[in-house]
Amino acid sequence: MALWQAKTSAPERGGGGRAARGSGQNDSRDDVTAETEGLAARPGGALPARQSPAPEERPPSPLTPPVAWLVTLARSVLFVMMLGAARVFFRRVTIRHRDRCPRHAAVLVIANHPATWTDVVLLHLALARGLHFMAHASLYRPRIRKWFLRLYETVPIYYREDTSQPEVRNDDAFEACHRMFDRGEAVAAFPEGVSQTDWRIQPLRSGAARLALGYDALPGRRGRLAVVPVGLYYEDRTALRGTVEIVIGEPVDLSGFRHQANGDLHAAARSLTHRLFEALAGLVVHFPDAELEALGRELAPIVLPSWRAARPGADALTLAREMAAAIERLAGEAPLRLAELWRRVKVYRRMRVALGLSDRVLRETVPAERQWPVALRLLVVGLVGAPPALAGLAINILPHQLTEWIVRRLAPESSRIAFARITAGVVLFPATYLVWGWALRRATGLPHPAVAGLLGLGLLLGFVAIAWWQRLKSDVLRFRLIRLERRAPRQIARARAARAALLELVESAREGLPA
Repeated sequence: MALWQAKTSAPERGGGGRAARGSGQNDSRDDVTAETEGLAARPGGALPARQSPAPEERPPSPLTPPVAWLVTLARSVLFVMMLGAARVFFRRVTIRHRDRCPRHAAVLVIANHPATWTDVVLLHLALARGLHFMAHASLYRPRIRKWFLRLYETVPIYYREDTSQPEVRNDDAFEACHRMFDRGEAVAAFPEGVSQTDWRIQPLRSGAARLALGYDALPGRRGRLAVVPVGLYYEDRTALRGTVEIVIGEPVDLSGFRHQANGDLHAAARSLTHRLFEALAGLVVHFPDAELEALGRELAPIVLPSWRAARPGADALTLAREMAAAIERLAGEAPLRLAELWRRVKVYRRMRVALGLSDRVLRETVPAERQWPVALRLLVVGLVGAPPALAGLAINILPHQLTEWIVRRLAPESSRIAFARITAGVVLFPATYLVWGWALRRATGLPHPAVAGLLGLGLLLGFVAIAWWQRLKSDVLRFRLIRLERRAPRQIARARAARAALLELVESAREGLPA
């Protein structure tokens, strides 16, 4: 999904393109798109002289004031609900360098795209200003989604594989973005064009570079547009109560591309697209290929907690980037050690599976004299927390199970799970609580404030149930560890030795990396 949004009278062409490409397709996108190629074919490859309409030339809104007000209200209420649900879904959202994005000037935001529609919600949360998005034409099907996109005044864009004349159909979208820039508004783009992986940036399409260079070349617009890269990093993009880090990069200077654009737009767009790719890769975790990414995913739950314990002040993204740099260093300088690292990872995984233990539990050490007191404490905590947790489970089990059923049916890809859960939760949990409130009021005759208080208590008990269940799963594994340390101490010792050897190899690769 490549999104940019506009208030414009551009025709609705969302249904005109062919079906969207499958999420697994990975064609080469480092070349400029067809609309850029069409312009580059003009004499000298120079930017066109087409003028962007001045702000006062904008046609009046077709909506009457009451209708426009209702549309704005509906859009605002819906988005506030989505932002609130995102805050509930994610345990922590960290935003870094928000000051790098101008609050009241023309901005083109360039972001990576690891989690489809969730990225849209989080970008609004991070930048704290209105964003306009563009959407690929295939997203305008089915009709319900087209209605939703039109509610937020999005404009369809086309890829060269969608139509024989994408440069003609995209001219309207580009001009709409120019008008928004003239009004000091912000446009956001996901130039990857599709959500596939969250630890490997896909080759970028060059439409964003074309848009930036085209606007910067218009009379009186030079230097008015800030091109701001934004990196989105999910520790686990599918996990409930996970963490997200959003890093806003330094604006990309367009001055170095202007002269090249005047002579060869094709080359300028490619150069700027490459610069944007480098900017995004410098903000998030990026592996150059799928094999190293797979190794990074195996190592992350083992290495990162140990590094975090040794460096309490370090953030998760910094540690993950250090791990990725260490793996890349092994790949480039010591491929045999990289193969050895893979072997150790597989050996350690087999040991953990045989023991039935997670890495989190296995790295804990309980002295023999404290094993039974610890076991007793875990048992007491589990029993004391059970009544409120079970009450929260009973109240929230129906919307939770319905949400998970919807996710399994409609969002099989990991890139869509978070947004599916957020969207389903926004609908199902309020609906369930309304039914509970109506039934409680009807059965007891309690006043509305008392009913609202009980419903709030039910929501709180739901969070208690989540925490208790996660703690219960960990405690069961801790009980198992205590039992195995008495019955199979050698197997536990071998597994811990394998883990230590693995960490030592990664740590040795990290030594000497630039700070």
